[in-house]
Amino acid sequence: MIDFELVQQELGLKFKQVDYLKRALTHSSFTKINKNRGLKNNERLEFLGDAVLKLLSSDYLFEKFPDASEGDMTKIRANLISDKVFYLFGKQLNLGKYLVFSFGEKNSGGSDKESNLANAFEALVGAIYLDRGLEESRRFFLDVLVRSPISFESMQQTNDYKSLVQEELQKRKEDLPIYTVLNESGPEHSKIFNIEIKVVLNGDLFLSKGTGRTKKEAEQSAARAICSKLSLG
Repeated sequence: MIDFELVQQELGLKFKQVDYLKRALTHSSFTKINKNRGLKNNERLEFLGDAVLKLLSSDYLFEKFPDASEGDMTKIRANLISDKVFYLFGKQLNLGKYLVFSFGEKNSGGSDKESNLANAFEALVGAIYLDRGLEESRRFFLDVLVRSPISFESMQQTNDYKSLVQEELQKRKEDLPIYTVLNESGPEHSKIFNIEIKVVLNGDLFLSKGTGRTKKEAEQSAARAICSKLSLG
């Protein structure tokens, strides 16, 4: 049984409504095997937290790099709000210790899985935003960021192929790419996603596919393949 009062102390947080924190730390695998209990998982909070973090990181970079171009800031932000960095933030906060999983997910190493910790960090920020507002979300994010070992210098080189494709299409005044999930395979705790990207350029249709352990990873894989096909980057 998780002591959520202790969790708040260790994270340096104080929730008005602790249910937000509980939801942020509840993995979908747990709610799927406990459907009759009416529990909520962290997926909706993850969606909200992603948007909040994009705003907070944009504001932070705008102030930190006053002479940087839009393109440079876009590259840095793409790396800063990546699953890889959010996973490091999740490890830094020891979120795997607090996450509530199904037995199968926990037994398969779910508490140290990149997607789980990254998603939990996003969900936690979403929960803070709902409970305490934007400024408390900012305080928490900046506190985690300042204590992290990440290097902004290395972030100026991006491997964010999704952004690369999108920026190129916008530059050419073409429609944005369309990503479609073709199928999912594997057990619940270890899924593989197969995603297709569709790009129309100068009236020609281009398709590529990618796979990954998360939808985001599969989309990056597909975008990387289309970049290679179109000689981008």
